[in-house]
Amino acid sequence: MMLTERGWAGLGAGVALGLLWMGLGELELLTSALALIAGVVIAFVLVSFSSPKAAVTRQLRPNLVHEGDQASVSVEVVNLSRRSMRNVVLEDTVSNLGSARFALGKLRPGQRATASYQILCRPRGVYVIGPAVLTAADPLRLASTRSTSGEGDRLIVYPAVEDLEGFPVVRGLDPSVQAAKPEFSHSGGEDFFTLREYRIGDDLRRVHWPSTAKRDKLMIRQLETPWQAR
Repeated sequence: MMLTERGWAGLGAGVALGLLWMGLGELELLTSALALIAGVVIAFVLVSFSSPKAAVTRQLRPNLVHEGDQASVSVEVVNLSRRSMRNVVLEDTVSNLGSARFALGKLRPGQRATASYQILCRPRGVYVIGPAVLTAADPLRLASTRSTSGEGDRLIVYPAVEDLEGFPVVRGLDPSVQAAKPEFSHSGGEDFFTLREYRIGDDLRRVHWPSTAKRDKLMIRQLETPWQAR
């Protein structure tokens, strides 16, 4: 619980008017000083009894996002206290990307409220959303109190990928290396042939990460060994 900038300004003005009254003896200065200081004290007491107690949950859509996509976050707030919640602001922070703020209306005990916002997923990486912060203040916003609610969620942004088309149909029996047709090569080596799902025993160095991220399962680069000239 703390005073806001407006609260500190009001308290400072009240003290300043009190000092002026001590020097000048004007009754109006004393009245104004007492009114300002009393207002700040009353606001502080009101806020001390109105700390928000709520449950906050969120849903992310879609579950799988790539760099450059937009993700939608839906937040639901449930008032768990026995008193109505007023003048409450909810803030949901996304690490390294910013935060979303919502002013909640009056919530009676047990009442729910929902809000949503969009996230531009860039750059790729792992981001933490939340936990949500609830800030309650008096009507004049002279004092406020903050509390956290709910848990944080992880948002994984995978690398951007492009659809690959035109791969030939796999032929042969070898699960890792296929020869589709004889061709002469003086340099030897292996040529890229197609993509397929990972099988136990495959060389993990052949994992194709862009396709793996897009399909959410391991994809292996299948290679073709050219025939050697004899």
